[in-house]
Amino acid sequence: MPKTNPANDVLESDTDSQIDPTNNSYENLDYTPLMVVAVLETMRDRVFQKARISTTNRISAIERGSSKASPETETLFRGWLDRFQELEAEITTQAIGACKGIPIVEDMVALRGISYVTAAKVLSKINITQANTIAALWRYAGYGIGEYWVNNETGKIAGPVFGYRFVKQGETKVREFAAFDADETSMHIEKRRDQLLEGWVSPFNRRLKTALFTAADSLIKARSPYTAIYYETKEAKLQAGIPRGHAHMQAIRKMNKILLSHLWLQWREREGLPVRVPYAQEKLGHTTILERSTFGWPAIEAR
Repeated sequence: MPKTNPANDVLESDTDSQIDPTNNSYENLDYTPLMVVAVLETMRDRVFQKARISTTNRISAIERGSSKASPETETLFRGWLDRFQELEAEITTQAIGACKGIPIVEDMVALRGISYVTAAKVLSKINITQANTIAALWRYAGYGIGEYWVNNETGKIAGPVFGYRFVKQGETKVREFAAFDADETSMHIEKRRDQLLEGWVSPFNRRLKTALFTAADSLIKARSPYTAIYYETKEAKLQAGIPRGHAHMQAIRKMNKILLSHLWLQWREREGLPVRVPYAQEKLGHTTILERSTFGWPAIEAR
């Protein structure tokens, strides 16, 4: 079966992107306001928040008696816990301050249920200039479809048709583009939802997907207009016999894809970047249009 190169509009993993603030390379970076937010947000989550949780767990274990420590050691840990909490609160305040005034951030905060913290978590992980289509953003966020080799007997995914993987070169690992070495007599190609596969670089930004799940939870709790999509989809899935947990996740997927499509249009238009009619409308002839304004997105002032 012939193999084709992946679409040019598919964003690469965050592991080699300028927008990943944990990249070990600090050369030739463009510290735009959102890049600064990304650095602060990542420091909070991966340094101070992680240290706070770790220290809290140590203290809890001592309190339960499953770990032993002198009173002096416990006091030391509690002192650092207070310090980490202070640092986490301080950097959160700074990240929010850095967010305010950025047009797309203010647009997203206008949505019911979206706070500056939530907007920062989502927007700081996206480089909108790289997403030439809505589908590209969906895939980067973990809501895309890819081509995979599937075992004929088990129906399980064996590997991606194309993907990135790490290979060892001397003492270091390097990232390379590769095709899966498939047995075409026992496997076939199918389009499946993107997923994590051992030995392959994630085809999407896992931290962005987590941030979007948090955003979805906030939208549902605030009864945002987007929740109409969530509840309608969830009910349809339940009526089709899908277990409640799966129905919940599929409804979140549908709601977040609509949210991302609106975000893509709003942000690209704000930046003066080319936009196009959504695929379902342009190619499939769908006539139902979910206008951004009805969900709370503000109008973009004339340039």
